[in-house]
Amino acid sequence: MTNETIQTIRSRRSCRAYKPEQITKEELFRQALENTPRLLPATIRRMQDVVREMMKDRQMEEDLFENEIPMYIMSNPIKMNGAATMAYPGVIRNFAETIRKNLYVIPSSIHEVILVPESGTEDTNLNDMVAEVNHTQVDPKEVLADHVYYYDRKEDHMISCVHENICYC
Repeated sequence: MTNETIQTIRSRRSCRAYKPEQITKEELFRQALENTPRLLPATIRRMQDVVREMMKDRQMEEDLFENEIPMYIMSNPIKMNGAATMAYPGVIRNFAETIRKNLYVIPSSIHEVILVPESGTEDTNLNDMVAEVNHTQVDPKEVLADHVYYYDRKEDHMISCVHENICYC
């Protein structure tokens, strides 16, 4: 990525940013689908690496992540509107295949999602956790959803976990 200016357009029902003779909504959408993954590719990093990077100037206990559920942050290189990466063709499928697990996809904010491999041993209600964090830590304008998604790698299918008894890891 070069030092070009990054601009975003908040899309609503009409494309007021463009005159109809300049570009159609369909063409704008087609260009976004084509260009966004190319210009802002998905990045997936281990949560512990992200936290270590953020805490590099502070002392951190080495065993902080020893018994934690493995989590991965998915965004884009500029960490802006990075939750869109969950819609990039094949990104979640390829990651799930690489780690050989189904995934819970947690909408952290419009800027990132958290990928949690299914383990089947813990008893954490992820929907409750997402709702709590959204209501206490995330700017309301940046909330993506108050529920978790579940990705089944064998079916190559993602479902919304809106019922509290579905999404436990």
